[in-house]
Amino acid sequence: MIRLHDNRLALLRKYLVEGQVNPALMEELLDHLACEAEERLWDGEAFEQVIDLLKEEASPEVLQNLNADLKALLEEEKTLTDMVFEGRNKQYGAYDLRKGYGKTIQRSLVLGVTCFLLVILLPDLYARLTPLLEDDAIGFEMELHNIDIRPLPLEHDNSQQQQPHDNTVEPNVITDEPNRPALGTAKPILGPPLVEKETELALLPESYQGWVEANEWEVKPSFAGGMTSLMTYIKSEINYPVMALKYAVEGRVFVGFTVGADGNVSQVELIKGIGYGCDQEALRVVTNMPNWLPGRAAGQPSAYRYVLPVSFEMVR
Repeated sequence: MIRLHDNRLALLRKYLVEGQVNPALMEELLDHLACEAEERLWDGEAFEQVIDLLKEEASPEVLQNLNADLKALLEEEKTLTDMVFEGRNKQYGAYDLRKGYGKTIQRSLVLGVTCFLLVILLPDLYARLTPLLEDDAIGFEMELHNIDIRPLPLEHDNSQQQQPHDNTVEPNVITDEPNRPALGTAKPILGPPLVEKETELALLPESYQGWVEANEWEVKPSFAGGMTSLMTYIKSEINYPVMALKYAVEGRVFVGFTVGADGNVSQVELIKGIGYGCDQEALRVVTNMPNWLPGRAAGQPSAYRYVLPVSFEMVR
């Protein structure tokens, strides 16, 4: 197909402009007339003859009818706002406000629904994200004492003749036998390793009568992570007994235990309790404690004795 040159297209455009064609129809009519002209030129007709035929088809009357049809179509698409402001000053501002009234209503509706949903859902969301506080919480007061139990003096019957014996005692250090603790010291210990009246000593836990500091330990046993980890463990594991809550029982429970040469916690016993289930709960938590980091005395792993006071207190 023969393409029209720019000068021939300009000639067709000039004809349409002279016929006062609506600018909205200009490009579409020009494209239609150009295609018609190219087909006729392809058939061998002369360009001047083609132009005359196109002018007859697109006569001024036909162009005016096209303009009238376009105007009628545009009038049918007028909105209520266009009809209200027809013949009035549309540059004042009221026309723009009325024109965007629909979009404003839509935005306002979406914003209002969003705010309403937030007001309804925020309390539930806050309740889900914020943990509820229990009425009765558990407070812990822990005091970890590194102690050595000094045996009470043994009573002897003066009427019976004492047999001579050797007072030299080997240091009570345990290496491979965790069930025989050295009780936190490598010093020679006379008599039995545990005091028979240890419970009575616990009645005064602040003074610890008969208990002295161990001072010959190279490394003392310790809970993995230190005191902070120990407090965290007890706080997470212990539960306030129901019976103690019912009768508002508070107090301190003293639990004794031995950290063996391998770090294992054993020989857990109640030194002083308050009853109502608190003693059993403290014993359970201490019994289930994970292994400690073992200590060393006289160059060898050794057992060590501890007393752990646990306070049961209801926070009001």
